[in-house]
Amino acid sequence: MAAHTVIPKQTAAVTTPVVVNLESPQALPATIVAVGLATTETATISFSEDDGTTKTEAKQEGVSVVLSATNNIIKIDSPVTITVVKDATAGAAGVFVFSPVKQIS
Repeated sequence: MAAHTVIPKQTAAVTTPVVVNLESPQALPATIVAVGLATTETATISFSEDDGTTKTEAKQEGVSVVLSATNNIIKIDSPVTITVVKDATAGAAGVFVFSPVKQIS
């Protein structure tokens, strides 16, 4: 399983689109992890069917997916285009994808 940086550890607010491409015919899940978030700091995930133009807030069982200090990991099916929005943080925080993919662009 490979680790890929979505948002490098930093304190600034960041919005970044990421395309997760599998080179396998199987849709294997990817794991998104937020590291370094504290108390009320968050990173929100949205999905896109058209490479980032139209965004749909990611939900699990009808609830928005917001990564936080206490809920810092989520699994997603690939391939998919995701956008991650990280709030400004007091300490350096980053978002990473761990997946069986060979390429993230």
